[in-house]
Amino acid sequence: MRLGKRTKINGRRTEVDHIFLDRFLPEANGDFIKIYLLLLRISEEEDRISIPYLADRLNVTESDVLRGLKYWERMEQLVLRFDERGDLQEIAFANTKATCEAAVTAAKPTVADLSEDEEFVQLLYVVQKYLGKTLSGRDVEQLVHWYQELHFPADVIEYMVETCVNNGHRSMRYIEKVALDWHERGLMTVSRAKAYQQMYRADYYKILKAFGVNGRNPASSEVEWMEKWLSEYGFAVEIVIEACNRTMSAINKPSFPYADKILRDWKEAGVRGVSDIHELDEQRKGANVYRVPARTQVPTSKNRFHNFDQRTYDYDALMRRLHEQG
Repeated sequence: MRLGKRTKINGRRTEVDHIFLDRFLPEANGDFIKIYLLLLRISEEEDRISIPYLADRLNVTESDVLRGLKYWERMEQLVLRFDERGDLQEIAFANTKATCEAAVTAAKPTVADLSEDEEFVQLLYVVQKYLGKTLSGRDVEQLVHWYQELHFPADVIEYMVETCVNNGHRSMRYIEKVALDWHERGLMTVSRAKAYQQMYRADYYKILKAFGVNGRNPASSEVEWMEKWLSEYGFAVEIVIEACNRTMSAINKPSFPYADKILRDWKEAGVRGVSDIHELDEQRKGANVYRVPARTQVPTSKNRFHNFDQRTYDYDALMRRLHEQG
């Protein structure tokens, strides 16, 4: 895959248009920002790249990279070219400054502009009822952004706010993150949004079951942990369940913080699937379980993790100590 050249590198600096930062930095997903900045960084150095390469450089999943690239294409900052098989062949930078200036120059709609829009006026009333407060000017701007710029239908916004409030979240900042996530996933109808929520709820109950919890709904604090693992970390539910199983084996009780330490460790290690966990286990087992006697002939291993003195290492004991300290 080829990356089109975009920016000049002056010594240790990479140029980024200020207007790009002003327009997109407050709203874009953090991983998407990293993807775009890395593309700027390497555009003059490396002509050929790949999605696995970008994923490894940023310690994110390949699906995260592809989602990020498609996001910037929708924002008209990148142009993606695919071959007849649907494989990504080239990434080209759009005229960032021109497109950003056009977006900023276009007047943002105000509440006054929408005062005759009965649907929006009703939406404003309903959102205030759900949140139990009068919306500030900034809150109204966010609502207008979802309605006019992200093109969410009013019923989808209403359902989104209702869902967040029912899960214990009344912060507009939190709801804004949900809005951006739903927009990226194309959840533009209530039926799609409900199907997505049902899928997530099913995952919640699978995770609780792995912790030995049955017969009740997850608490809001538990939902926050699970959202972190499934959304922020980007893990499949099978990986989360494996971390829960190891938590129960290690300390004989459910602990979301303990499971989070395991999952954070796996994320830092670049785990993307269950097979990666088993491979990581083998690497740690081979590197740390015992010390080889000095006079023993050790076969040459291709595993780079064997190239140092080995020592006794109890992974579960270490995780218990981390849990006690946390």
